[in-house]
Amino acid sequence: MKLPFRLHAPLLTPLAKDDLAWHPRGVVAIDEHGTILFRGAEDALPDSLTSLPFEQLNDILIPGLIDAHVHLPQYDCRGKFGASLLEWLDRFIYPEEARFADEAVARDIARRFFAGLLRAGTTTAMVYATVHERATHIAFEEAERSGLRIIMGNVLMDREAPSDLCVDAGTSIRASENLIDAWHGRGDRLFYAVTPRFAPTCTPGLLQEAGELATKHGTWVQTHLNETAGEIARVRELFPDARDYTDVYDRAGLLNERTVLGHNLHTDDTQLGVLRER
Repeated sequence: MKLPFRLHAPLLTPLAKDDLAWHPRGVVAIDEHGTILFRGAEDALPDSLTSLPFEQLNDILIPGLIDAHVHLPQYDCRGKFGASLLEWLDRFIYPEEARFADEAVARDIARRFFAGLLRAGTTTAMVYATVHERATHIAFEEAERSGLRIIMGNVLMDREAPSDLCVDAGTSIRASENLIDAWHGRGDRLFYAVTPRFAPTCTPGLLQEAGELATKHGTWVQTHLNETAGEIARVRELFPDARDYTDVYDRAGLLNERTVLGHNLHTDDTQLGVLRER
């Protein structure tokens, strides 16, 4: 339907952990700009909106979904299996991410990625891009075009990855600064996340600079934590002075109320306590 319009359908709206709103005869009214003017029970619809064209649906309407951890460059790698996380990265993911040095590839995949989110009903996502500054700008351009609410950042890696994906700390932090200046807070829909991939691919110096950057600009932070036993063992080898995996990020100033940590499958009570405090 062309804007503006009303949709009449059952509405299910989660409000809190143990609370939701259910309107078996519900309505959503949308203005000519795509902004929701009203959602609720039909009998509460303001008189000023009753003249809008409408459509009756049999489907249950829910709010847009939120994906708190997704990798844009892995869009075409779905279903590719690796015996372990690190082997999977080396075999499939790093070669795919290297392709984003080509701007045409970066734009094609970014466009399809955001269209895929919309088709799945996802309207907000926290997204990992790649190490490439230009490809990340392109991803933000496509995110803006899609109208989605997106938190995203270029990936920081300066070791333990193929040489064409390792970027020294100075260069990657400058790229992040440029991206923050261009996109953080743009249109109140696009936001930046400082994005060290995970501790094994970042030197202590890079992690420290990443923490300082996030604090300076008040951005989000996203990375991975305690996903697999092999990864955790490698962190112990690379950061022998750290108490545990969480401590690596804590020392770098990367843990705060705007930090989102992917997976957390093997996070013990001590580490959970630190995360709770931060």
